Amino acid sequence: MSTELIVIAVLGGSLALWAAQALRLWSLNRHQTEYTEPATIIEKALVHEPGSGWDPDQRHVLVFALADGSHRNFAVSESLYKEVHAGQSGQLHTRGSWFCGFERESS
Repeated sequence: MSTELIVIAVLGGSLALWAAQALRLWSLNRHQTEYTEPATIIEKALVHEPGSGWDPDQRHVLVFALADGSHRNFAVSESLYKEVHAGQSGQLHTRGSWFCGFERESS
Protein backbone atom coordinates (compact mmCIF):
# COMPACT_ATOMS: atom_id res chain seq x y z
CA MET A 1 0.00 0.00 0.00
CA SER A 2 1.19 3.50 -0.78
CA THR A 3 -0.34 6.85 -0.02
CA GLU A 4 -1.39 8.97 -2.96
CA LEU A 5 -1.89 12.69 -2.54
CA ILE A 6 -4.67 14.16 -4.64
CA VAL A 7 -4.88 17.93 -4.90
CA ILE A 8 -7.72 19.98 -6.33
CA ALA A 9 -7.74 23.70 -7.03
CA VAL A 10 -10.64 25.59 -5.51
CA LEU A 11 -11.22 29.03 -6.97
CA GLY A 12 -13.59 30.93 -4.71
CA GLY A 13 -17.17 30.11 -3.77
CA SER A 14 -18.30 28.10 -0.78
CA LEU A 15 -15.06 26.23 -0.16
CA ALA A 16 -16.18 23.40 2.10
CA LEU A 17 -19.26 22.48 0.07
CA TRP A 18 -17.57 22.86 -3.32
CA ALA A 19 -14.51 20.92 -2.22
CA ALA A 20 -16.51 18.02 -0.83
CA GLN A 21 -18.40 17.70 -4.12
CA ALA A 22 -15.24 18.10 -6.18
CA LEU A 23 -13.40 15.42 -4.21
CA ARG A 24 -16.16 12.91 -4.89
CA LEU A 25 -16.44 13.74 -8.60
CA TRP A 26 -12.68 13.92 -9.20
CA SER A 27 -12.04 10.59 -7.53
CA LEU A 28 -14.87 8.83 -9.34
CA ASN A 29 -13.92 10.31 -12.71
CA ARG A 30 -10.17 9.77 -12.45
CA HIS A 31 -9.85 6.48 -10.63
CA GLN A 32 -12.99 4.41 -11.23
CA THR A 33 -11.94 2.26 -8.27
CA GLU A 34 -12.98 1.72 -4.69
CA TYR A 35 -13.58 5.05 -3.07
CA THR A 36 -13.94 5.87 0.59
CA GLU A 37 -15.10 9.35 1.53
CA PRO A 38 -11.79 10.81 2.80
CA ALA A 39 -12.92 14.14 4.16
CA THR A 40 -16.08 15.70 5.44
CA ILE A 41 -14.88 19.20 6.24
CA ILE A 42 -12.18 20.86 4.18
CA GLU A 43 -10.16 23.59 5.80
CA LYS A 44 -9.31 26.50 3.55
CA ALA A 45 -5.61 26.85 2.89
CA LEU A 46 -4.03 29.79 1.16
CA VAL A 47 -1.22 28.53 -1.05
CA HIS A 48 0.34 31.97 -1.22
CA GLU A 49 -0.78 35.52 -0.66
CA PRO A 50 -2.33 37.29 -3.69
CA GLY A 51 0.26 39.30 -5.55
CA SER A 52 3.23 37.60 -3.92
CA GLY A 53 4.21 35.70 -7.05
CA TRP A 54 5.65 32.20 -7.09
CA ASP A 55 8.91 31.39 -5.35
CA PRO A 56 10.25 28.21 -7.05
CA ASP A 57 12.43 27.46 -4.02
CA GLN A 58 9.51 27.57 -1.62
CA ARG A 59 7.23 24.62 -0.92
CA HIS A 60 3.78 25.91 -0.17
CA VAL A 61 1.65 24.07 2.34
CA LEU A 62 -1.94 22.95 2.05
CA VAL A 63 -4.08 22.01 5.03
CA PHE A 64 -7.20 19.88 5.13
CA ALA A 65 -9.29 17.88 7.54
CA LEU A 66 -9.73 14.12 7.22
CA ALA A 67 -12.94 12.37 8.17
CA ASP A 68 -11.53 11.52 11.62
CA GLY A 69 -10.96 15.21 12.33
CA SER A 70 -7.18 15.13 12.12
CA HIS A 71 -5.30 17.70 10.08
CA ARG A 72 -2.47 17.04 7.67
CA ASN A 73 0.03 19.30 5.94
CA PHE A 74 1.63 18.64 2.57
CA ALA A 75 4.19 20.49 0.51
CA VAL A 76 3.00 21.59 -2.91
CA SER A 77 5.59 22.08 -5.61
CA GLU A 78 5.40 24.41 -8.59
CA SER A 79 5.16 21.46 -11.00
CA LEU A 80 2.17 20.05 -9.13
CA TYR A 81 0.56 23.48 -9.04
CA LYS A 82 0.95 23.79 -12.80
CA GLU A 83 -0.38 20.25 -13.30
CA VAL A 84 -3.50 21.05 -11.29
CA HIS A 85 -4.11 24.18 -13.36
CA ALA A 86 -3.34 22.58 -16.73
CA GLY A 87 -5.95 23.20 -19.41
CA GLN A 88 -7.67 26.12 -17.72
CA SER A 89 -6.32 28.90 -19.89
CA GLY A 90 -2.80 27.87 -20.78
CA GLN A 91 -1.45 30.12 -18.04
CA LEU A 92 -0.45 29.53 -14.46
CA HIS A 93 -2.87 31.35 -12.18
CA THR A 94 -1.24 32.34 -8.91
CA ARG A 95 -3.48 35.00 -7.39
CA GLY A 96 -5.93 34.06 -4.67
CA SER A 97 -6.05 30.36 -5.48
CA TRP A 98 -7.06 27.86 -2.80
CA PHE A 99 -6.18 24.21 -2.58
CA CYS A 100 -7.65 21.22 -0.81
CA GLY A 101 -6.56 17.62 -0.89
CA PHE A 102 -6.61 14.26 0.79
CA GLU A 103 -4.64 11.06 1.19
CA ARG A 104 -5.82 8.05 -0.78
CA GLU A 105 -4.55 4.52 -0.21
CA SER A 106 -3.57 2.76 -3.43
CA SER A 107 -2.01 -0.62 -4.09
